[in-house]
Amino acid sequence: NALELARSVSARLESVPGVLVLPDHLRHDPTKVVFSLRELGLTGIQLEGLLRRDYNIQVELSDYYNVIALITLGDTEERVNRLCSAVEDLARRARHLGAPPLPVHQVSYPPLPKQALGMRDAVRRQWEAVPLKAAQGRVSAAFVTPYPPGVPLLVPGEVVSREVVEYLQWCLGLGWPIRGLDGLTVSVIKDNAVC
Repeated sequence: NALELARSVSARLESVPGVLVLPDHLRHDPTKVVFSLRELGLTGIQLEGLLRRDYNIQVELSDYYNVIALITLGDTEERVNRLCSAVEDLARRARHLGAPPLPVHQVSYPPLPKQALGMRDAVRRQWEAVPLKAAQGRVSAAFVTPYPPGVPLLVPGEVVSREVVEYLQWCLGLGWPIRGLDGLTVSVIKDNAVC
């Protein structure tokens, strides 16, 4: 039943102008429906927020372009129809606003940072919170992880590079959730100001 519901959601969303759905042959888990309104100018992060705020629908997760809706054994035709109707409504709203399609970004992690201290040593040192821009060249005292995908950009003991700062600023500008940042500050080792 869940597989059939997932197929029906995919088919219905594919028929909505401006909605892109990941084809079945590219999905490893058929219960996960991956879709996007990027052609209508909405990021996946914005789409997830709108679904939650305006329609009381919680999806599994989102990234810059996409949203993943997980169809479970507990879902019913009524529940998946609510999701489809909400996406149809959002697509109409977005077409009405006339936003241009999202630019295609090279969304990839920056190079691995230089390791200045072992992680064990780094987590035992005194730390301080500094503005993200001021952290460049300093040694991270914490994990800094955009989610999704949940892969750390920084681990304790790594030097905060210019590329990492720029990537984090880009993520923050999109509203991408980042674990390990407190507002616009990051934790760095106190006694290793510059490496």
